[in-house]
Amino acid sequence: MSNVTEQVKKYFDEGPYPDIPLEMKGCRDLNDLYRWSLITPFYRKYQKLINTEGMKVLDVGCGSGFIALRIVEANAGISLTGVDLSPKSVEVAQARFEHHGYKEHKFMVMSAEDLPQLGETYDYINCHETLYLLPDPLAGLKAMKAVLKPGGIIRANVHNRYQRREYLRMQELFQFLGVTEDCSLKTSIELTRSFIECLKPFTSVRSFWEASDKSDQYITANLILQGDKGFTVPETFALLEQADLEFISTTNWQFWNLFQLFDDSKKLPEEFALILESATEPQMLHLYELIHPANRLFDFWCSHKDTPTTYSYPSLLSLEEWATKTIQVNPVVQDLRFAPEINLREALQIAITKSTPLPLNQYFSATSPELISMNVDTCVVLYQLWEKPLPFPQVVDIWLKLRPLDPLTLQPRSLEQVAQSLLPILVMLEDRSLILVT
Repeated sequence: MSNVTEQVKKYFDEGPYPDIPLEMKGCRDLNDLYRWSLITPFYRKYQKLINTEGMKVLDVGCGSGFIALRIVEANAGISLTGVDLSPKSVEVAQARFEHHGYKEHKFMVMSAEDLPQLGETYDYINCHETLYLLPDPLAGLKAMKAVLKPGGIIRANVHNRYQRREYLRMQELFQFLGVTEDCSLKTSIELTRSFIECLKPFTSVRSFWEASDKSDQYITANLILQGDKGFTVPETFALLEQADLEFISTTNWQFWNLFQLFDDSKKLPEEFALILESATEPQMLHLYELIHPANRLFDFWCSHKDTPTTYSYPSLLSLEEWATKTIQVNPVVQDLRFAPEINLREALQIAITKSTPLPLNQYFSATSPELISMNVDTCVVLYQLWEKPLPFPQVVDIWLKLRPLDPLTLQPRSLEQVAQSLLPILVMLEDRSLILVT
């Protein structure tokens, strides 16, 4: 085990992460439920709705077990195994699950590189806030691939180098000063605080510190953590290629939309517009991080290369292809288990009755990088889909009954005109993960 790995293990033994009370529930609201549900990754891979019952999930770098708890709460019937390098973290994770009455799941001390020793394969592997800490991230990815079932999915993330550069610089500073050597985590934290408070206010480190959280957990995870590495998008794709894994999607693709960064992309000089038109997905993501490195993590799903991704962007479907599709409300946004007071269906009813826009972010913000107000037509379409899945032609028929006339000419609309007017609404709802198109 390398010195850096030993130091990381030592820190997480002294302070299992995240430091969240055992009694706290994992999923607090609809956003938590959405982020940890397995419905979206398998939909973005295969464009179908899965049943999680009986699925085997591996949580690599499970830490104190809080994320594992969220995964179990969000996905009924799964069997979860959590592994972590830190014995103390595993102990806390086990205690957390016992507190919440989950006895069928298991945790064990193990490094990511040793996963093949488990002798099992998994439908879904979660590796949250861990890959960038491994001494050899490629070896870690290959080990996860070795225990991934055919058709399975890995979720992992790495720190974005451009967004993370100030933290990486400070980590280098405190490693140079030796504050992390041969002392306890508590002493390292005290030394870090003392040094920063000796700096003049105009210095970059002190000014950054004044605007930051100053908790022990923050200092450990951001200023003195060893092994932390930043990656660019091209470096991450190169890592996946070397591991023989196929990129599926970013987990928060709405927050990586390059065109949201322009006031009007149509005004771009022709030379730049041509570049954007021919850019690949990795290039678009790289342009985003170069222009606006706001995302701390590059968070993604990937899979075996021999299981092709069959998802098609609804915005690219022809009317003939739409005619073969079924539309349904995402079961996640219908789930009231964790926030019964936030009922999106009731909110839709009110918006439709009063003919007012619905502020989506008040109910569901995980897929909205900016404030979203759904107009009445969008609310009506979503409301009509709420009770059961409907074939696209049936949705068109309903929309024809609701909006039979062209609002400009007041002439009856044809089925094709109705379908064309419906498509932008469905594309928007699908992109925000409110509906599934299967």
